[in-house]
Amino acid sequence: MNNFHQAIDNALESFDPGSRGISINFPAYVKLFAPDLEIIDSAEVDLGLKFGDPPRVKVVLDEGKHYLYLGYSHGVETSGGEREIKHVIARADIEAAVGTLSSHPEFDAIALLDDNGRAIVQQSTTGV
Repeated sequence: MNNFHQAIDNALESFDPGSRGISINFPAYVKLFAPDLEIIDSAEVDLGLKFGDPPRVKVVLDEGKHYLYLGYSHGVETSGGEREIKHVIARADIEAAVGTLSSHPEFDAIALLDDNGRAIVQQSTTGV
């Protein structure tokens, strides 16, 4: 989650939207260096997700997959020297993100649980 947070902060600071605005090319820009993240149009998704810095987090089960939604609120300095607040929603497939950890030999098993103790993701290279 911290890596996702830093990736979006850096993207917002370095992205030059030009005259077309942040929503046009920003999702493709983020995919270049954070392929696990998908930028979501906040008008398309109503999750009741708040925005903040650090980002607000919500886990949502959708069609058998758990997604991590992150609501960012980040101040970006404009060409006039003022700070403009940008709001961004990013989404990551939790299973895919955690799956990359299972290739590390220091982990025999990985389990990610929700606040009720239900498994969101569980993987084991040793059959545990």
